Amino acid sequence: GHCCLYQEEKKMAILGDHILPEITPHIAVDSLELLPDPLTAYRKSLERFRSIAVEENWPSHGPQILDLNRRIDELLLHHTQREDNLVTLLTDSAAPLTCYEVSQSLFDLKQLDDFAGWLAASETLAHLRSLVNDGRAFEEEECGVFRYRVERTST
Repeated sequence: GHCCLYQEEKKMAILGDHILPEITPHIAVDSLELLPDPLTAYRKSLERFRSIAVEENWPSHGPQILDLNRRIDELLLHHTQREDNLVTLLTDSAAPLTCYEVSQSLFDLKQLDDFAGWLAASETLAHLRSLVNDGRAFEEEECGVFRYRVERTST
């Protein structure tokens, strides 16, 4: 998770990696699964941030964010679009896909080092878990391998 600090009297927030001005924070399912659906938790925390009066902010990377609510909107839209792309990918697939297979379609994994590949896969898994928890996708396990699919509609 990410941590923010807020000083109410000065209406100042240290945003850390929670809200970044130019890139999206890395949201991932951790190996201990302390938070089984981190993306939904992240979205809720962004929504809660709207109610805080922040006049000055300090992200951990980059300059201050001039319009914090607009940036929150951009981050929420990014994750919605990513999930919509995943639903399309799963719909178009002839068979259920592993997280790695889904990651391959989102990121050029051959161009990434091992750590960046892990970041890509863990972020993909966070999106897949969110889709499963929302009922937009289904997770199947066979012999320890998890695959993801959407409900097929008959035509």
